[in-house]
Amino acid sequence: MRLRNPFIRYPGGFLGVCFLWGTFLLLFGFMVTYHLSSHHPTDLSNSEDPVELERQLRRRIEGLQEERAVLGDMPVAGRVHWLAQTVEHMKDSHEKLVANISVLLSKVRRLEQENIQLRRQGRLPAQAVSVPDTNRNDGKKDAIVKGSELQGKVAAQSKDDADNGDCSGPFSDRFPHCEGKMKWMRNFWKSDNCYAEHGVDGSDCSFQAYLSEVENWCPMVKSYQPGKAAVEETVSHERTSINSDLQPLLVLLQDEKLAWVRKRISLMWPDWQMAANILATKVNSSFSSNTVKRIFLHLGLISDNAGFKIAETAFHGGPLGELVQWADLIASLYLVGHKLTISFELQHIQRQFRQTKLSACPVKNSDNEFDIIFIDIVGLRQFKKAVGGRFDQFRCQFRILDSFGTEPEFNLRGYKRPGSTGDWGQAWGNWNLNLRQFWTMFPHSPDNSFLGFVVDHKEANGNKVEKRRQSLVYGKELDMWKDSRAFLDVIQQYTEVHATIGTTKTGKVDPSLVPAYVTNHGVLDRDGIQQLLQQTKVFIGLGFPYEGPAPLEALANGCFFLNPKFTPPLNRLNTKFFKEKPTLRALTSQHPYAEVFVGRPHVYTVDINDASAVKQAMEEISALTVSSYLPYEFTHMGFLERISAYASNQDFCDAAHQWPPLSALDVFIAKRGQSCKDACLDRGLVCEPEFFAAINKEEIFKSSNVQCSSLSEEQSIFVPSFEDSGWKCFLQSEPMLFSCVGEDSARTRICPCRKYAKGQVALCTDCR
Repeated sequence: MRLRNPFIRYPGGFLGVCFLWGTFLLLFGFMVTYHLSSHHPTDLSNSEDPVELERQLRRRIEGLQEERAVLGDMPVAGRVHWLAQTVEHMKDSHEKLVANISVLLSKVRRLEQENIQLRRQGRLPAQAVSVPDTNRNDGKKDAIVKGSELQGKVAAQSKDDADNGDCSGPFSDRFPHCEGKMKWMRNFWKSDNCYAEHGVDGSDCSFQAYLSEVENWCPMVKSYQPGKAAVEETVSHERTSINSDLQPLLVLLQDEKLAWVRKRISLMWPDWQMAANILATKVNSSFSSNTVKRIFLHLGLISDNAGFKIAETAFHGGPLGELVQWADLIASLYLVGHKLTISFELQHIQRQFRQTKLSACPVKNSDNEFDIIFIDIVGLRQFKKAVGGRFDQFRCQFRILDSFGTEPEFNLRGYKRPGSTGDWGQAWGNWNLNLRQFWTMFPHSPDNSFLGFVVDHKEANGNKVEKRRQSLVYGKELDMWKDSRAFLDVIQQYTEVHATIGTTKTGKVDPSLVPAYVTNHGVLDRDGIQQLLQQTKVFIGLGFPYEGPAPLEALANGCFFLNPKFTPPLNRLNTKFFKEKPTLRALTSQHPYAEVFVGRPHVYTVDINDASAVKQAMEEISALTVSSYLPYEFTHMGFLERISAYASNQDFCDAAHQWPPLSALDVFIAKRGQSCKDACLDRGLVCEPEFFAAINKEEIFKSSNVQCSSLSEEQSIFVPSFEDSGWKCFLQSEPMLFSCVGEDSARTRICPCRKYAKGQVALCTDCR
């Protein structure tokens, strides 16, 4: 039987139903409108732009979440009428709204559906942030601010800084310490004759001239002409060129404590030369023809005073990570053409930086002046002891080799994270330096500079070694083998187990630690370890040492890497080894870089105490073949390119110097509770801490469509940021605390991101 629509047969019934339904909606809308107007009397603007009206309506809706009891589970039609009546009450012209209401409603429905999808995917918090166009960025949307938009403003600000005529301030936030230094000069400029010798006469402009031209704390004063030249620096115009002659470098490295460094450089010298020649021929390469730098390198960790015996044990199974970095750094700086002075004892510093005349002012144009000082933390302590009160004169020249990195809350002396307990100051931090002056072994945090190292491996050739059913255990010292037998018993079911343990004086290993089925080759030379890795199928981690270079060498030689997983992750709060390290970074495995940046099929990260997980990994590995894997940034070319760019462009003595260039900046809003490091990575970018100062302004919130109910400055690792609850906005008052890794569950951060060159995360696409 065919059913008929009753409204067709009885059109009057249809009109009656419409009349009753419309009356109901009008009454309901009047009630809601009255209720809302009595509680929320603020009017909407008279904008005719539907997008602007939509934005205002959505902000109003989100501000009315406490009224959900009134709205309840209202049907779509009810919500439509509610929107219409609310706008009608707040607008003078009903006709203007009618023309736009359909557009508004379609956009609202679309945004609601998108919100549902984003929440299901975990990309939007349960309580939506009222900045929908930016907080839901999926990596494809444009940045809320581009660096090119800020360049003109920064250039204008630089001109304003330099043209400051009365020297009374306030000074640009690009010179955050200027005011404090000016205050000190007003009180103590007569404490040393050197200030007068540099033209200081007691006036504010002479103070500012000195602090800008001699010590680089303040903007320049163009209109001021001091009685004497503030400083007359001899600027080197000598250009770098590839230095292929190894012999002068070997003379610098002739001391026995540098024997291991000398040997590594000598063995790899043909590879260094080849990489340099290739880079020099690249189109638009800035690798060569840079200004020659005078560089002082101090390897404090091998000094007698340090007591680590690293140089003495280097050929007998001792730790090599730091020596690898020093060797590669020295080789690359020399090859590029810079002038090097190498030191490793306290008396070397005392002799090199002696000063016949005690002075509070920096020493200029002396034989002891260097452009850059490379040093490690042990050496930094020695340097401070050697130069005493003159330490601050060299502060901006330091580049510190710091394997595990330094985070901002451990760098700024006297700062303690709110809510933290215990001694926040510790042995390896509190240096009050720019965080980019700390150079790390792996790209742990964008806050520091990534130095890295070169992975030593043999290129594949016609005589490629066949892989055997063989594993090689990553553990040169017996202590590393404790509590590993059960794990190794599983490995032994699938492969032969080999090792390179440094033997004791008796020439034997402890059978209680090392199972009898392990074939120990002892400490091998370069050729021996390379041949063994080429024969090996699986490189086995035992959990220690943390983040060493060996796993990448194994991957480069075509091995799988079984990477021990840490549950819970290890950090300074739960692991003695990290207790005094100036970082809260948590290691999720023995080698986080291999886990995150390489991964399967090359790297299997497993809990080695879980026998079933280990068996599953070994079964998968047994059925696979894998080619060698070596990231570009750990090759000779990648390392040379990075070090050349750093040496030529990093300048921490000039507060106005901007590198990377501001044109590389893209600003994004993170998810609530997310760090800028992760927010940028989500978009295929990297957080760039050098750009924080450029976005640490009230205007950045306006550009982000964040309507701040209040704006304040604070010393914090979570700013610039805002709180959804109450819309409180925060800016940074202490530049040393700018941080890419800081995260707070109550804050939404505004982040400076940049693109990076392929295979070279440390450099932006225009920074090579």
